Amino acid sequence: MFRRADVLLAAAAAAIVAPVSAALAAVRVSAPPPPLASLVLAPVDLRPGAVVASQGMTKLVGGRQLYVRVFKPGAKITTAPLLGAVSIAMLEPDSSTAVTDYKELNGAAQSKHGRQALAKEWGIDFVKGLNAGSHGKSKLTVKQTVVGTPVELGTSTLRLPLAFDTSLGTIRVSLEIVQTDRIVSILELVGWFNDRLSSGDAAKALTAVQQHLKTAFTVGNTTAPTINGTPAQGQVVSVDEGAWAGGPSIFSYSWARCDASGADCTPIAGATTNRYSVGAADIGSTIRVTVTGANSLSSQQGVSAATAVVS
Repeated sequence: MFRRADVLLAAAAAAIVAPVSAALAAVRVSAPPPPLASLVLAPVDLRPGAVVASQGMTKLVGGRQLYVRVFKPGAKITTAPLLGAVSIAMLEPDSSTAVTDYKELNGAAQSKHGRQALAKEWGIDFVKGLNAGSHGKSKLTVKQTVVGTPVELGTSTLRLPLAFDTSLGTIRVSLEIVQTDRIVSILELVGWFNDRLSSGDAAKALTAVQQHLKTAFTVGNTTAPTINGTPAQGQVVSVDEGAWAGGPSIFSYSWARCDASGADCTPIAGATTNRYSVGAADIGSTIRVTVTGANSLSSQQGVSAATAVVS
């Protein structure tokens, strides 16, 4: 069975109470990812009065970064107070790894044995965390764990309902896993003892997290690319990609030859790297470069200003 799934769920459960260039440019293969704090459930997504108990960065085995935000008991998404709300964003090395990890988690949840194992692992750590957080005021034990049928809410979103029959009453949990680009997100809503967990709460919270992820990974060019070097025959010019939002994970390039005013541009065949060797055909023209930043969710182009006329 996929061991990273156990680590993920264990970390999630414990989080309930845990504090939680003039020279030639090198090829840039990615831009920094969005701040992880912007990818999780925020106080504004809940009703007024919701209080953050803890939040911050931590690391898993293998160096993966997690951002965890935990809300204090009593927070509301619609009307009923919650025993707990936890939102986690895990940064993967790349989108393909995130897809693989999500598929393995989903695959485990789709089998009866797999989801029972996930629920048991989650329940053990949840109880440990809750008991530790009570500082000896309560001693919770689990009598029975019931895991419902997983629901796929799209190609990369999974909901797994859980219920724990405990010594203090029944706790119902909605556990949701979302994969977007380089992020695997875990959202946990925990109902109050013996209360039903509203499906409306789960849907609203999930929509909020999905919107944070979509906004964060929508690629945009915030500062236009620039061309470095001397635009003269026999010289090599390079591109500084500029500044980008949305965490593009790859850049591609297209150089163009323009008229002396920088207009009427025509793509230069084969000029698709981050540098260009100026040739005789460019004399009397100017040069521009278009940089495309992309991730698995979106892409955007940034266009440089034209160079001086090539001599």
